[in-house]
Amino acid sequence: MADHLAHVKVRWLDDTAFLEDDPKERLKLFLDSIGITSEVAIDILQVILMAKARELTLKTAQIKQGIDELRIRQGIKEPKKGLTDRNIQIWIGYYEDIGLLERHNGRHRFRQNKRPIDAFKQCKQMVTESLKVSERLLERVEEGFSIR
Repeated sequence: MADHLAHVKVRWLDDTAFLEDDPKERLKLFLDSIGITSEVAIDILQVILMAKARELTLKTAQIKQGIDELRIRQGIKEPKKGLTDRNIQIWIGYYEDIGLLERHNGRHRFRQNKRPIDAFKQCKQMVTESLKVSERLLERVEEGFSIR
């Protein structure tokens, strides 16, 4: 794992996680289950999920712009908080390190342009007993973002 995230802690979830209906909240639960709680990291993956639902891949600048627009729509008072190029690069790099994302022709996408759940299955070594719950939670995240 990358040095900048050496203190990631995994959170164990149970079936109550499936009671959440909001796609972003489900995404937060999924990421929390693999130790990711940063709002920037959550927003990056949300923007990439939204792009995946439309079969798009995004450049880093487009991800940053998408996060800014998303936060403005959500009424966040400081939409640019934490949105430095370096912070975004670190989190995209982390997602690439664990095998969830890859860079292809300068654009970011899920590994081998697969569905998020398939890309996640390739990095199973990052989670242990909570894996089954995390996979089911990600399936619910996909439902919420209309990814089939």
